[in-house]
Amino acid sequence: MRRSMRPLLLVLGMGLAVFALAVALGVHGGVDAQFAALIDSIGRNLIHLAPVGKVGELPCLDQYRREDLAALANRPGIAAVAGHTPRMPIYPTGPDEPRHGGFAGVTANYLDLLGYELAAGRSFEEGETSAAVLGAALAKTIDTDPIGQLFDAGLMTVRVVGVLAMIQPGRKYDVDLNDMVIVGVDDYNAPMAHMAWRVACDEQPFAGLWVKLDADHIAEGIASIDAFTDDKTVVQTLEAQYAFAFRERRRTSLFYAIVALAILYVALINATSIASMTIAERIQEIGTRRALGSTGRAESRRVLCDLMLCAAGGLAMGGATAWSLAPTIGKGLSIELRFGALHIAAAGALLVAALVAGWIPARRAGRVSLLRAIRRASAGSDRSLYRGLGLLVLLSASLSIAATLLMASFSDEMERLIARQLGPFDPNVLAMAAEPQNEHRSFLPPLPLSSEDAEAVLELPGVDAVSGEFSRLHRVAAGERVIALQRVFHATALEVSYVAGRLIEGRWPTEAEFALSARVILLGSWYADWYFEGESAIGGPMTVDGEPYTVIGVFEAPWSQLENIEDGTKKIVIPARPNLGRQTTTADVFWLRLSPVVSTAETLQAIEALLEARHPGKAPPYFEGVAADAAEFVDALNSITYGLLRLAALGLVLSGAGVANLMWARVRQARQVLGIRRALGESGLRVFWRVASGAVWMMLAAGAIGTGLALAGLWPLTQSYY
Repeated sequence: MRRSMRPLLLVLGMGLAVFALAVALGVHGGVDAQFAALIDSIGRNLIHLAPVGKVGELPCLDQYRREDLAALANRPGIAAVAGHTPRMPIYPTGPDEPRHGGFAGVTANYLDLLGYELAAGRSFEEGETSAAVLGAALAKTIDTDPIGQLFDAGLMTVRVVGVLAMIQPGRKYDVDLNDMVIVGVDDYNAPMAHMAWRVACDEQPFAGLWVKLDADHIAEGIASIDAFTDDKTVVQTLEAQYAFAFRERRRTSLFYAIVALAILYVALINATSIASMTIAERIQEIGTRRALGSTGRAESRRVLCDLMLCAAGGLAMGGATAWSLAPTIGKGLSIELRFGALHIAAAGALLVAALVAGWIPARRAGRVSLLRAIRRASAGSDRSLYRGLGLLVLLSASLSIAATLLMASFSDEMERLIARQLGPFDPNVLAMAAEPQNEHRSFLPPLPLSSEDAEAVLELPGVDAVSGEFSRLHRVAAGERVIALQRVFHATALEVSYVAGRLIEGRWPTEAEFALSARVILLGSWYADWYFEGESAIGGPMTVDGEPYTVIGVFEAPWSQLENIEDGTKKIVIPARPNLGRQTTTADVFWLRLSPVVSTAETLQAIEALLEARHPGKAPPYFEGVAADAAEFVDALNSITYGLLRLAALGLVLSGAGVANLMWARVRQARQVLGIRRALGESGLRVFWRVASGAVWMMLAAGAIGTGLALAGLWPLTQSYY
């Protein structure tokens, strides 16, 4: 590597390390800020008690009694106690009265103690019966102001006295309260009057207690809880109770820290090796300056100053890049990156680390004398200055390989985990439609989805492509094989050519074929085998209602309840041709491909908000797919695949440049010997192998070490998700 390129490599390496470290610290700060904002909004002096004794034949056995709550509330250091019952589903009163959600009984002070905000009305008072507070989602099912109205919740009818404000996803422990009817403890057992466990639930109704400690007597309050509980009670602080809601985000922060530290190590090793190589190649120049009166300290300072200038340049470049990309990264992670004093401290620590990395070569430069420079001039460099560099570069390459393999392997393992649980399809694919008749998640009229709605959804930053599908019965044939009145899905792609599924053979339809309603057809793999008897279906002729079509692709579609597709291999898709069925301006189902660099959870919220604004008073859209069922997992997977893996790969490129730099220095050192070998008749290929073999063996060794480190780290990471 030319000398002029080495400072650039140093600046880029330090810049990449600073960028990775700044993002890791920003993600960590953002997660902590989100969690702290949630906890502080409620109050940190809350403790949850849950009995976990032997479960009897009745559901309410081993729960807390009413007198237990009163006794605990009167103990020293206890400011307040609130109790809650188990949560029960809302039972429908008949087939024409479907309901969604559930109901729970709480003490009158429960909502206030847990910091829930009311959007309207008030909470019920102690002893007040047949009064309820509705979750925000249930309140939307009432066309008029719900306050004061009677609400039929299946087996009980209550009078609405209050409506909760919408609970955001960050507070996942209680997010289902959006669909809950919250009543007093005395009203909770009313729907269960005919059930065997009514008496047990009346006597000991509380499945858990929230205890608020007196802020001025915390120690006394903890002692009171210790005296109240036994070994059959789970005692959790507020932080512990809510911490799992931030599990995936904390893991993402950890992964960024791992990759950032790996890149930082590679950058520092490169700094040490490049400085050493520069000194070795300038040995004569340094010796001459020493002869002219320069001191060893002056030479050391010269080396350190050059290195620190490169480090400062990298710090500025990496910091500016992290700052400018913070909104984009935060959008993908659903985390607002926070920059603060910790970043300033990290910048100082990084400069100190760069100073330490340059100390060894600087110290060696200070020991160079004129006599030593003259002795080494004929060799072109001082070999002693290369001591230990090979091992350091090997370790840096191993670590970067380990980080890259770890992120790649973990990404694959996450995909397999999601596939085993939710299906082997792209986790960023989502089906959207009006609520199916058998779901009944809402009391509102169904959403009238149209192509205009889909076009509006496509404009959202988290949506990459949209296609609409509706099915019609057609006579499909290939040669002599005919299936009369087979379901054929008419697909319309909006702006981007897109069909949901996994392509097995051939190709997808193009934008022009969608626009012109071309006579091309996509076959599920089962139909391809059945129609063409094991031969390739690509290019094969078929007819749909007697009109000729050409097979361009064989695919497997996602399972879909919305489209009544239980086997994705049994699906036929053609570009929408209204003349083959009744005229239509909309679709039964819209398939969305979500952007992997935008938070899936935020995208779903944005879609719901958009459609609610376009169709006020209508039911929310129904989502189906991995993205709807496991948005947090999908966000975690995307952050690894589209963020961390690429960052680790940049670190791998950086370590590869370090290896190339070391090999080039060794070639320059041995060029006289190599020239003699060529003069003695050794072939150019043989000389090339002499030069390249060192790099090959070093990368093989680094690959073996890195693979071992990645395998060792993969197991604990994987186990944390099972």
